[in-house]
Amino acid sequence: MMRIIAVLACVFALGLAGVIWLSDQETLAFDPEAGDVRYFVVDQTSDVSMPGWANRKGISSHTNSILRSEVVHAGDDFTELRSGVVRASERVGRRTLVDTESVGRQSDEKTRLADFLKAGVVERISHGGVPMDVSYQGPSDGLESGEARPEFLQVVLLRSLRLFAWYPAQFPSDELAAGMTWQTAEREMDGLTLHPLQFEVSHLDDQTVTLTFGPLDPEREVQANAYHISGYLELERESGWPRQAAAKVLGGANYRGTMFEVNSRLSLRQTDIPSGPEPDRLLSQAEWSVRALPVDTSSSEFARHFKPPFGAVSADQGLAKLSRTLVWFGMQPVDYGYRRGLGVEPQVNSSDLERVQFSPVTAVRLLGSDGEPVGNNVVPNPDFTLLKPDAGQSRPRSDRLPFLRQELTDDQLESVDTIELDMRVTRPDKMQTALLTPSQKEIELDSAGLTLTIEDWSPERVRIRVETEEGIPVGELPPVMGYPVDQSGDAVPQFTMRMAHSTIESALAAIDTASANTRGGKREMAKVFLDYLEALPPHEKRGVFIFEYTGTQSHPVDRLQFHYYSTRTEEITLTVPSALTTLSGGRVVSERTLYRGNVPRFDLKSERDEAASYRMERSALPMVSAGGNSQLEQVENGTLKVSAEFLKTLQEVQSAFSLKQLPLVAFNEEGGALFPLGNGWPGPELERLQDGSGLIRYWGDIDSVEYPVSVLQGAR
Repeated sequence: MMRIIAVLACVFALGLAGVIWLSDQETLAFDPEAGDVRYFVVDQTSDVSMPGWANRKGISSHTNSILRSEVVHAGDDFTELRSGVVRASERVGRRTLVDTESVGRQSDEKTRLADFLKAGVVERISHGGVPMDVSYQGPSDGLESGEARPEFLQVVLLRSLRLFAWYPAQFPSDELAAGMTWQTAEREMDGLTLHPLQFEVSHLDDQTVTLTFGPLDPEREVQANAYHISGYLELERESGWPRQAAAKVLGGANYRGTMFEVNSRLSLRQTDIPSGPEPDRLLSQAEWSVRALPVDTSSSEFARHFKPPFGAVSADQGLAKLSRTLVWFGMQPVDYGYRRGLGVEPQVNSSDLERVQFSPVTAVRLLGSDGEPVGNNVVPNPDFTLLKPDAGQSRPRSDRLPFLRQELTDDQLESVDTIELDMRVTRPDKMQTALLTPSQKEIELDSAGLTLTIEDWSPERVRIRVETEEGIPVGELPPVMGYPVDQSGDAVPQFTMRMAHSTIESALAAIDTASANTRGGKREMAKVFLDYLEALPPHEKRGVFIFEYTGTQSHPVDRLQFHYYSTRTEEITLTVPSALTTLSGGRVVSERTLYRGNVPRFDLKSERDEAASYRMERSALPMVSAGGNSQLEQVENGTLKVSAEFLKTLQEVQSAFSLKQLPLVAFNEEGGALFPLGNGWPGPELERLQDGSGLIRYWGDIDSVEYPVSVLQGAR
């Protein structure tokens, strides 16, 4: 099993041991300044299986960590790094083996291992990128506590502690240039054979250097204890630190006479680099890429996707709802009847803000009920996602927490009343329109930095290329949308359209899509497709959009109208109040509405009546009777006061029609049904007052109320 450990350790090494920078002589060296500190997100997946055992599942682990690495010595011959995790989690299937962010009592074994990982390592690295020495700083019993888990799972965690491991850099001393290549010889390390590799300088610019590497002989069969490794490494040109990297290893290990296949994947990025796009968006764009889709311009889908604001709501409306619905549920899941909440959660569809880009959080402040900081120097969590993914997408729990726990105690975390988040937001600014006709070769949209080029305009099809100077990142929405119009400028009734990103087209061309005809085949192809994109170097993840249009016989494509937005970037601070006070009967903060399928619908027709004797009617607040008495009014945010007379009517209707709850629904200004607070879910909980009236609390500001009205009374 120790050979398997060494195998897995090689993966991380490949991506990182060769960290370099360009000196004045344009040679390769690792030489950062003393005191320089960087944070990295490290994500690792390792699968170990036995070939030929189709019915036996292998072992799969997933490790995610945030590594703090500091240069503690910068000498003439070597650089010394101290590295340790500030957060780490390891999962095997659905089982969590260690999680440094857990709140509350953990086993002594998990606590010792977490302490060991946080203590980290000190390693010496030569200027050529070769590890010279390594010393683990944690107590020895920290490793002993992990003996119960398989050894290869233990090494997956240990690997996340080091930026350099077991990989000989062997960088050439020649002058660096784009396209430059060199090879490394086959090497034996701990009884393992690392096949020869070829490196290439695949990209150079003023800020970064990108190296790609892979086996010198890709067709060479992998034997026991021998491995193919490939990947890329993007570096800061000035400092030498890695910006982001990815590596894959495919090989085998012979352990106690049994052959194991080892397949591991690693990704790394500095914490200020956003994570990649959601897989669902990439898969959706892949579907658009492989076939032309018919478009009916009278449909709501056309209005949503092709016309401003390119969504169900505008960016202003989406951001307003985001701010209005943000709440902090705490470190543990909270079941409030309707659903479970955890960490920071808004209640807004991610599709409503798909044209808004949020940077990673730059600062987090935790405040108590007195407005004073709960903890100092709180470190933002780079994996935090402000917008909760749509249904069907799974995310680790830590993604809901905007900060790293580090030295915060349970008591401090429980006292958090408000969280403030600082971040940058890039959002649509001014909408503009451009008309493209066959006589134009290309048009430049300077305010958006876009160029639209006609590649083909024929009766069979129209093909337009959309590009920016720096390239459009794969997974981003197209920055412009266009559709055929007639001479009056109105959209033609129907057309077909194919939309593709050049990187996605290249990925689909590179993988085998023949198995995509079955459900299992589609899942496997989707996995291969996403893995392919993740392994691409950053500069290869940028490209152009291609739009292909086909008209109908009665409405050919004669001209195209494009809508687009310029953008602006703002610094914003989001205030996130604690939901726990509201749920325990305190003041109502933020807002929660019922999903459409959960909004109460009341059957106000008895079995003996041919027609309903009551109907539901909506009225704005306050609602006053003919005699001038208040029947319904909001006495404070989210608290509805119901008069004794009106309450009696509601209870009579509830009894007459055997309703499970009072026939009363509160709505916000946008028409969303507010979630009723208290223990009365699914209906509202009533607090009776001495004068016979009652109070009902809802989660949000009440604008109007729906209640039963007698049909006969309404007729009179």
